[in-house]
Amino acid sequence: AKSGRIDDTKAAITKRLNTYNRQTRPVVDVYAACNSLSDVDGAGTSEDVFRACDPAFAPKVIFAVAGPNYDVAAPCKRLAAQFGYTHLDAADLLRAEVARGVGLGLTIERMIGDGMIVPVELTLEVLTSAMRGSGNDKFILTGFPRAVDEVQAFERSVAACSSVLYFDAPEAELRAAGADDRALRAFQTGSLATVNFFALQGFVRRVDCSGGKDAEAVYAQAAATMKSECVFVVGANADRVAQSCANLRASCGFVRLTCDGLLAA
Repeated sequence: AKSGRIDDTKAAITKRLNTYNRQTRPVVDVYAACNSLSDVDGAGTSEDVFRACDPAFAPKVIFAVAGPNYDVAAPCKRLAAQFGYTHLDAADLLRAEVARGVGLGLTIERMIGDGMIVPVELTLEVLTSAMRGSGNDKFILTGFPRAVDEVQAFERSVAACSSVLYFDAPEAELRAAGADDRALRAFQTGSLATVNFFALQGFVRRVDCSGGKDAEAVYAQAAATMKSECVFVVGANADRVAQSCANLRASCGFVRLTCDGLLAA
C-alpha cells in the first residue's frame, strides 16, 4: 500500500521495504526473542490499528514477591511514590473489605471464621475494585499471587503481568526474622513457584537482599530496575506508524520522539 508520499514510485517503495527487512526487522526479532514484543495487525484503518494497540497498553502490573517475614511492602510503597505507581497489598485490601462489614466483606469474614481459604475469585474482585478506584494504570502488587493458578486467573480476567520484582533473601535471614518451617515450605511451593514460572519467561527482576543489606541498599537496587518505559514503534508503513504513535501519545501520555525530528532539530 502506498503511504501518500510524492515519491511513492514502485522502485522507491521496493527500496524502502528492502531497507526495512534488512535493518529494522532484525531489531524486531531481538525484542521478540526476549518476550518484549507486541505484534499489532496494521492492515486495517488507523482507528482499527489504534484499538489493536490497546492490549499492549493495558494496566501495567508488577508483582513484588519476598519470603515470609520480609517487609516487602516498605520498599514497594517508596517505589510506587517515586515512579508513579499505586501500591496495593492483597492482605490489607481484604482486611479493609472485612472491616467495612457489608457485602463481600461479610462473605470473606465468614469464610475466614470457618477456617476456609478465600477463593482467588473473591481476592480478584477486591483487587480489581481497588485498581479501578485508584485512577491509575500502573500498579505494584504485594501479597498476591501466591500460586501459579492465581497468576493464571489474574491474567485471564485482569491484565498480563509486566514483570516480577523478587526480593531474594537467604533462608537463614528469613528464619532470623521469625519465619518457621511451615511458612518457608508454603513460600517455596507457592510464591517461589510463581517466581520460577515468570523466570522461565524472562520477566523476573531479582533484588539481592543477602548479607544483611540495609534498607537503602536494597531500595537502590529495586529502584534501578524501574527504568523509564520506552516503546519502539516500527512498521513498513511509515504514515501508519506515525498516526498510531500520535494516537498513543494523546491517549497514554507518552512523549513521542522521532529520529528525523531529532536530526532536524
